[in-house]
Order: sequence, then C-alpha cells, then structure tokens
Amino acid sequence: EVKHGFIRDMDFQNADTGFILWTTYGSTKSLKTFDGGTTWSGHTFPIGNGDVNGCIYKDFNKVWLSCGIYPSHIIYSDNLGEDYEHTFPEVATLNDLYALDFSDEMTGWAVGDLGTMVFTNDGGDSWLASESITTDNLADVQFTGKGVGFVVGDSGTVLKTQNNGDDWSVLNAGVDDNFWDLSFVDENMGLLIGDTLLLKTINGGMSWEIIAVPDSMKPFNAIELTSESEYWLQGKNKLYHTLDGGVSWELSFSGNKPVDGKLGIHFSDNQHGFVEFVSVGMHSFNYLVKTDDGGQTWQEIQHYMGNSFKSMDFYDNSHGFVLGYEIDFGYSELIIDETLDGGLNWNSTDPFPPISQLSDMYANSISFSNNDHAHIVGTGGLIMKWTNPAVHVE
Repeated sequence: EVKHGFIRDMDFQNADTGFILWTTYGSTKSLKTFDGGTTWSGHTFPIGNGDVNGCIYKDFNKVWLSCGIYPSHIIYSDNLGEDYEHTFPEVATLNDLYALDFSDEMTGWAVGDLGTMVFTNDGGDSWLASESITTDNLADVQFTGKGVGFVVGDSGTVLKTQNNGDDWSVLNAGVDDNFWDLSFVDENMGLLIGDTLLLKTINGGMSWEIIAVPDSMKPFNAIELTSESEYWLQGKNKLYHTLDGGVSWELSFSGNKPVDGKLGIHFSDNQHGFVEFVSVGMHSFNYLVKTDDGGQTWQEIQHYMGNSFKSMDFYDNSHGFVLGYEIDFGYSELIIDETLDGGLNWNSTDPFPPISQLSDMYANSISFSNNDHAHIVGTGGLIMKWTNPAVHVE
C-alpha cells in the first residue's frame, strides 16, 4: 500500500488495465492494476539505480520506463512488469543541441554547444558525432539543396558544406557578433541575424554585407526569406516586411510588448506563413498568427502553446508541429502539438521515451525530414524521432 509520495506518470491500455509510477521514500514503484484501480501490485526500483521518471504501456505485455536524466537508460518489460531489463541507448553526444535540418529524407545534421555537430545518414534511426572545426556554440543550421548547408553560431561563426556535410569550411563574416538565426533561398543568397546585426550574402558566403536597419526594430528575434528581395524580420515582438531587399521596411504585425530572444517565422511560400509571438503580462504565453495572402491579413490561431515557445516546423501549408513548454514554479511540461489543417485544429503528440517529467532535460527544436517523419533535439544530446502512426510498423 502506498500512502505517501507522488505520481510521476501513468498509462492505461483500457479502463481496467494500466500502470502508474509512484515515487516515495527513496524509491519508485511501478504499480499495475487489472481492475480499474481497485487493487494494485508492482515492482520497486531503488533511486540509486536511476530515478524512474516516465512510462509507456504499449500493448498487453510490453512496458517501457525512462530512467534518470536522458540518456541514462530505459527499463523494458515484456511480461507486464514482473521482470525488467535495462537498456542503454547509444547517443552521439551529451552536449546540448539547439537546431537541426535535413538535406534530404535520409541525411540530417544537428548543432549545439561547444561546436557540437551530429549527423544521420539513415533518416534519423542512428546519429553519429562529427569532428567539429570550432569550439564556439552553434545555434542554427539550414540546408538549401544540392548538398549545400550553412551553420551559424557565437563569435561570428559561419560554417558551410557543399557535400551534405562530408566536409565543412569556416566562412569569414567579418564580425564577431553571436548569430542565432539564418535563412537562405538557395545556395547563394541568404541572411544571418544576431541581436542587432543583419548580414546578407549573394555568393554563398564568400562575402557579406551589413544591411542597415532602424534601431527601433532591434533587437532581432527571427528572419525568413521568401525570395531574393522579400524578407520577413521579427524584432521587439513585431513583424516587419520588405519587398526591396531591405531598403525599406513596413510593419506587418505587432505583439503587445517587446521581447528579447529567438522566436519563430515559417513561410512555406510567399503567401502562406506562420509567426510566433509572445503575449507579455501577468500570465505570459506564446501564440501563433498565420497569413494566407502574403501578410495582407493575419489570423491569430486559437491554440495554447505554453509560456515558453521552442520551435515550429511545417512540411507544407497544412501539416506542422509546434514545440513548447508550460513552466510554472519549477515544474515544466513539454507540449508537442500537431496540425493537419493549417492550424485550425491541433492534436497532442506524446513523446517516447516519455520526457515531460524530466526536469533537467529540455527539447529545443523540431524539424521534418519528410511528411511522415520529424525529429526533435534538445539538451543533454536529446534526439527523438516521430513517425506518422499511419505508416509506422513495429
């Protein structure tokens, strides 16, 4: 009988059969019921063997439990929790990862702290560490096609590959600002931003020019290009638009208060786009707005994404994910929501391993590799893969 402690996670297969994880007095109990909770029995895990944090009950016999701070290990049972085996997943890095992008359905790269770069050649089933050519923190990565990709980071770091990441070279941006976002329309033309600096290249990074932007638009939050002359720039929780390559700007949409830090813009073409904003007040929260007419009008999407936005990605005008957190009094809950109709309706997507209870681990970025697969990266080398249930085969 358990009288003291707290529930970490639970999962039920039906109204009668399910599991809960209960932490009490230095141990965690995996409790199971077959009668809707009238009676319980289970297994005790000493905390010294790894703090058990979350559970997934997949079918009549199989149970998975996540343990410790990712990627410590996963406990698996194939006999309804009578016996458990420990598995230790291979990880490419323990450093924090901040962004990822795929050059094609099979090849993807993720970047993070201290010059960390990891890659996959099998669609995200496995990841390997790449020998880094910098020790500066890396903030963002984008592939533009034809095997060409760019990475930006601290101290003016800009990296480039022309062969899907087999080789990387250092580009000279001419400044030592910290960059955190980039957007390219092809392998030649692209923009980089930091807090107060906007840089442009038209020759694949061989040279860069600073685009003058009024101080009233700074600090910057995000950048997106839809053509060589049309840019969307977010600064101080406001969205600006140019059609002449940054010679002139007009205000397109405004949040309610200035916000520092990286937010998000995603346009699938020059007409359809989503932008993330922060509502600042007694209870801050994040929200999306969308346009279907190139920014002439904007519609606020009535969907709560928590009070700490992390990332979004859309495969097309309809199918997308948002990634965020609800953080309150030291508790954090991961939000991964999917839309199939351009943001009109959203469904919660439960991650596996279950990570919402791991207070020291955070997801940072989400990206599609194709319409049926997406990936998340985060702190401690976290990498997760989502597969469309309609095509998933055990």
